[in-house]
Amino acid sequence: PKAVQFFAPSIIHQPNDDLSNVQLAHEYNTQFIAQVGSISEAKEAIRHKVDAIICQGSEAGGHGLRRELGSSTMALASQVSKMTSIPVLAAGGIVNGKHLASALCVCDGASMGTRFWASKESIGNPKLQQELIKDNSCDGVVRTTMFDQIQNELSSIMWPHPYHSVG
Repeated sequence: PKAVQFFAPSIIHQPNDDLSNVQLAHEYNTQFIAQVGSISEAKEAIRHKVDAIICQGSEAGGHGLRRELGSSTMALASQVSKMTSIPVLAAGGIVNGKHLASALCVCDGASMGTRFWASKESIGNPKLQQELIKDNSCDGVVRTTMFDQIQNELSSIMWPHPYHSVG
């Protein structure tokens, strides 16, 4: 592939091997995009010479750092943009043009997931899509580790703490 995106965690070393997934991707002339949820993860990504960074804030609906450990999207993206010259994208809570314009004020672009999942063009379940957008509010959103616990009981590949297995 021309590019790969890794998250939760984004930088991985195989046991008994000094080669990271970033180095392996680069050996195959593949661009490496690291999704991070904190300044410390961003510093690690920069140290490993990734090609771009997605700063996923705590507003994000998908996989990422547990909310209590992360930063808001715009604050994180703004800080990381000041740390590096590689492209930095914002992710989390970006659902319309105004939010995209805000992201472009602090970094190079945006990565949107849940917003596109909720679109009519998506293959998402229409009933679940309607539930997601019906109130146009996040006031009733509850984050829980319940799904992480179920996922980790049923899967041979467990999600490591401090990441969410689902949004």
